[in-house]
Amino acid sequence: MYNLGLSVSYDRILSISTSLGNTVCRRYHQQNVVCPSNLRTGLFRTAAVDNIDHNPSSTTAQDSFHGTGISIFQNLATEKRGSAQQTISIDKTTVPASKTVEELSHWSPPVPDGCGPCNGSSLVHIPEEEGLWLETVKSHLDNENSNSDTVISWAAYHSASQQPTSHLPAISALLPLFPDNAKSVAMIAHAMDVIKSCVHHLNPRQVPVIALDQPLYTVAKQIQWNFKEKYGEDKFVIMFGGLHIEMGFLKLIGSWLEGSGWTTALVDANIASSVTAESFIKATSVTQSRRAHQVTASSLFILLKKAHNNYTQEANPDDDVHSFHDWCTHQATNCPQFYYWYTTFKLQLILLMFVQSIRLGDFSLYRDTLSLMLPWLFALNHTNYAHWIPVHLWDMCLLPQISPDVATELEQGLFTVRSAIAIDHAHEQNNAIAKGDGGAVGLTENAGALRRWMTSGPEIARLVNEFELNQPEDMSTHHNVQKSFQTSFGNDVKSLVATFEEFGNPFLDQGDDLVALDTKEVASPDALERLKNIEIKGKSQCDEFVLECLEEHKSSIFDRIKRNKLSFFTSALPKKTAKFQQ
Repeated sequence: MYNLGLSVSYDRILSISTSLGNTVCRRYHQQNVVCPSNLRTGLFRTAAVDNIDHNPSSTTAQDSFHGTGISIFQNLATEKRGSAQQTISIDKTTVPASKTVEELSHWSPPVPDGCGPCNGSSLVHIPEEEGLWLETVKSHLDNENSNSDTVISWAAYHSASQQPTSHLPAISALLPLFPDNAKSVAMIAHAMDVIKSCVHHLNPRQVPVIALDQPLYTVAKQIQWNFKEKYGEDKFVIMFGGLHIEMGFLKLIGSWLEGSGWTTALVDANIASSVTAESFIKATSVTQSRRAHQVTASSLFILLKKAHNNYTQEANPDDDVHSFHDWCTHQATNCPQFYYWYTTFKLQLILLMFVQSIRLGDFSLYRDTLSLMLPWLFALNHTNYAHWIPVHLWDMCLLPQISPDVATELEQGLFTVRSAIAIDHAHEQNNAIAKGDGGAVGLTENAGALRRWMTSGPEIARLVNEFELNQPEDMSTHHNVQKSFQTSFGNDVKSLVATFEEFGNPFLDQGDDLVALDTKEVASPDALERLKNIEIKGKSQCDEFVLECLEEHKSSIFDRIKRNKLSFFTSALPKKTAKFQQ
């Protein structure tokens, strides 16, 4: 409305939100189920649960909010739109005497009474689609007079390569927030009950599908295993959130690259400041870290091609010249420096394959990429994910036998939310709205104000969304297609390639040492031995875990996973705590 030049008094906003909140409460009591009115009958649903925390930064703040948020999603298709529920309406002729929403009945979550082919694998060949993208980047940068309209950034390239689709925007419904902390058996069990009631209210035969982050996934799986009659794997499909898997793998690549000189190369190439480059190690920003790895993967591919061309040119006419793939395999086996940076390149490709599986809604690629991730989760000591990603992959492989109807829907791409993002990613966006301006921020110390927002907020969001859908549609292309973005990406790749070559192209190295790019620090013989066996060791640990914990049930899934010693470069060792003298 602001964009249209319209203004509404704050008093009127309070009146509308109060009326909506009271109407929502009455509807919940009448139906005995929490089911937002914008959800439709007859459509497959997915859900997400996550904690929603707010710690006020104001010096006068006296309270905080640590609760639980639940989102429900439905994907629409041109031929399958479902049936709309009766929308919530308010009396426009009367103004409520009070601006306070009726109190909700108090509820304390009870604690329940006690009573396949998913081993890790290795990336052998460059995936075809990623190979085409990398060749496009190299060809464009090699030819200074190339078509300026060529799309070379990863997301824009794949977007342009796909056939136009007719996917409609997904329906997203945020349920009222819960003040209880999410990471408890009682709260997760109650969240599962709420989601099941909501799903069965409009789609009685569907098995609920819920996505969670790692700590909450752990709790939900324990509930499933201990209370099978009510929460068993045939009653709920519990998924590991895709966004959190990506975040975890970004941190894994960061731990692999720590101390290697990668961040120094990014700084010297003017791609990032020193602070921003260091943040890529911890994946503080998913979007920025992902782009840094896209630029690095492109640069490493160009350096690989240059090194291979150098090899073929220096070969004698009678020599048996290896193909690019065979040459990479041979060099990785014999040269530690080559192996380290070639492994970096492969880890970045696995990351991009996983993101691609989400963007395409390709469930088969999703499972395959998880299998590629598994050995590295064990090898690089990401033990929380190493415990639970195999369980998630095991569930997804067995889904056709346990819940065939859900498996069919997920195979059609409904393990994502349109436009294709992970379910937990869409829920994080809902949480951001909840914590942003006009959301829960600033309301946590006023029970009445918070209650008004928790009940009427989703309905106000629905009204705004319906209003915006009636506005002229902006048929813009992918935002990364813009020429300025493509130019920036190409310049960053060229700059990083030049910086690597100043340090010394790691793929031209024929020595027996592993050397940091910037400091030229040489890794110890012990570090070289660990590097040589790191992938094999991770694969062995992964296979042993799957066999003993998931197949034969000889060991508990909670048994400690042995950590591996990493620290290939001494600069990657933990910094000592400074001692202060008085």
